[in-house]
Amino acid sequence: MQIKLGDLFPEDLKKANVPEFAFIIKKKLPLQSKRQVFSAIKDFFNIKNTSPEETSQAFKKILYKADVYQICTIAFSKRYELLLQGQETKI
Repeated sequence: MQIKLGDLFPEDLKKANVPEFAFIIKKKLPLQSKRQVFSAIKDFFNIKNTSPEETSQAFKKILYKADVYQICTIAFSKRYELLLQGQETKI
C-alpha cells in the first residue's frame, strides 16, 4: 500500500521519517519547535494555492503541535471556522 504524504497524521510523521511541516508538499511552516508553531499559527492564512485537503491537514498538524507545546489556539480555530464558511476575516 502506498501512502501519500498528505494522508499522514502528525503522530505518523516520526514513523515515516518525514520532516514536520504543516504543508508537506510545499514544505511550508515548519513545526519542529514552539517558536515555529507560533509562526505557523501567525502565517497559516497567508499560504495560498493549496488544496482544501492540504489546508485541512496543515490545520490539524498545527493544532496537534500547539497542544504539544501548550499554545492556546482559540482565535486560530475560530478564524479557520470562518474560512471554511467563506467569511475569512482577521481576528
